[in-house]
Amino acid sequence: MKKKVKTAGNPLLKKALFLFFFSLLLQIPLMFVNGVVHERNYLYDSTIKNIGREWGETQTIAGPVIVVPYTEEYYEREYTVDKQGKQIEVIKSKKRKNSLVVLPEKLDVNVDLKEEVRKRGIYKSMVYTGELNMKGNFSKVLSNIPENSVIEYNEISVSLGITDIKALLKIDKFNFNGKEIELESGTGLGKPFQISKGISGKLGTKNEELEEIPFNIELVFRGSEGITLLPMGKDNSFFIKSAWENPSFYGMLPRERVINENGFTANWNISHLTRNYKQYFFIGDGNKIDLSEAQAGVALYNGITHYRQVIRAAKYGVLFIMMSLLAVYLFEVSGKKETHYVQYGIVGFSLVMFYLLLLSLAEHISFITAYGISATAVIVPVSLYIASVTKNIKYGLGMFALLIGIYSILFSILKMEDYALLTGTLLIMGVLYLLMYVTKNMEIVNKKVTDTEENGNEEQVKK
Repeated sequence: MKKKVKTAGNPLLKKALFLFFFSLLLQIPLMFVNGVVHERNYLYDSTIKNIGREWGETQTIAGPVIVVPYTEEYYEREYTVDKQGKQIEVIKSKKRKNSLVVLPEKLDVNVDLKEEVRKRGIYKSMVYTGELNMKGNFSKVLSNIPENSVIEYNEISVSLGITDIKALLKIDKFNFNGKEIELESGTGLGKPFQISKGISGKLGTKNEELEEIPFNIELVFRGSEGITLLPMGKDNSFFIKSAWENPSFYGMLPRERVINENGFTANWNISHLTRNYKQYFFIGDGNKIDLSEAQAGVALYNGITHYRQVIRAAKYGVLFIMMSLLAVYLFEVSGKKETHYVQYGIVGFSLVMFYLLLLSLAEHISFITAYGISATAVIVPVSLYIASVTKNIKYGLGMFALLIGIYSILFSILKMEDYALLTGTLLIMGVLYLLMYVTKNMEIVNKKVTDTEENGNEEQVKK
């Protein structure tokens, strides 16, 4: 009677398959950590927006403009029927009211943004107080008034658009043609012109004074996230400075800018030819003029928040966890000391806890300090645990060196913004190539176990 042969699976191969699926299973707690991070990040963004609404929103400064109301006389043809039934053409004189909006000939704006920190609970928001100085002049204000029009000189006004008028702290100077203007809230121009919110006042200027009107405006306002200036002059010159180290310019980019550890300065020189509207327009003609089509602005960018850094770190989590568990597996093979599945599980969950600990600490202390504490809280216990499990201090030191290398790589990736993906990919490939070199001479011998007959006699199995 022939002997039955039974080949038992290699325990190390089974362990390798277990590690592969266990690493994928650890995605579940990693997804939980990601969910917590996204929830906290959403709460952070909501808090920042609420602080911004209360302190002052992103400000857009538009103007100033001069508004000239007038009554225009025009003629219309009408047809009527006389007593004999003949159609008669009648030309009637009619009147309609309209307003001419005149934009400045020259507009120079200087803005100094002073940053402040506002706190709500554990969250911080960077806001600013802006000091604005605006100079320039208007030229030939009445040159585009239609003929046969009666100008309402007493109603000629000047308007300045400000997005969040409640954040206007004080007006030090609002001088037109050498006279201070008495101001009131609102511009009266309507939403189609993007300057419906702001301030305005009667100009009180005579006819002969409307040829050339210089102006000088100084005011202080609050805001958050950024500021936008509209180049409504024929010749525009803007200058913005701040101690903010992370500006992000948008719209028309500055001609010159300097960014360093002291903050930034930026200069714009913008011509009226870059926009798609003239130096004047009429309100009553139903024109839909988009004054914001040309704009120059700067967003006060906060950089990568600690929430985004934790999210980015968790994306590499499964790869780093797999490499750490693979190292434990190699220690087991080379040391011929079997490691239990539970011990692999403890190491795996310890590596996952790094991300939750990092999130918890980063909300209260700096990200660098939180990262160092979290990494130490994982590296030291896991290394001691490996040394105890394998009964070999060398393997504990090896795990210590490996984890330091892994978390150093992860930290370098998080500090890079433009080349994070490329750097992370290259470093991970480098680690894999190193593992290939280390394991090239490792052999796994399959054991064959044979069954004997019922009488217990062993015979050689023949093919």
